[in-house]
Amino acid sequence: MTVEPDVQVVATGDWRLTVSGALTAMSPMGTRIVFRASDNTSVGAWRGLYFTPGSTGTFQRVTLRNAADNIMADSADVRLYNCHLRLAARDGLYAWGDSFVKAAYCRFQNNGRYGLQLQTTRPAGAVIASQFVGNGEHPVRVKASCLEVLRSNNVFESN
Repeated sequence: MTVEPDVQVVATGDWRLTVSGALTAMSPMGTRIVFRASDNTSVGAWRGLYFTPGSTGTFQRVTLRNAADNIMADSADVRLYNCHLRLAARDGLYAWGDSFVKAAYCRFQNNGRYGLQLQTTRPAGAVIASQFVGNGEHPVRVKASCLEVLRSNNVFESN
């Protein structure tokens, strides 16, 4: 499935969008795709995106907000470029199993528990030049074997 630039995907209840295949949401400069709850200021008002094993998600200039967990990846491939993940009740992005995660120039902000949680079985991917601001318990929680995924130029503020 492809989400076009400037589209807003609005969850009007306690729904989860489950991806068993590929979800592409790529937006050019000057535009942004948004996934959010109908109440733009609420926290945890919908369940977010869930990527099943083997599925893929590619995002560019996308805002994900207001979910219980904005993105959950179970042995999936998720790539984020210049994205905002904010106001999740728990985690901005939570990946486990055999997941590959790449986040470049992203902002993880005001998530209730962690901006990013990596509990993958293999260290694959990279987190580069991303900001972690005002996240609840910790900005990042990673399994020790995944520490090398955190690369250069990440900024941690007010966590």
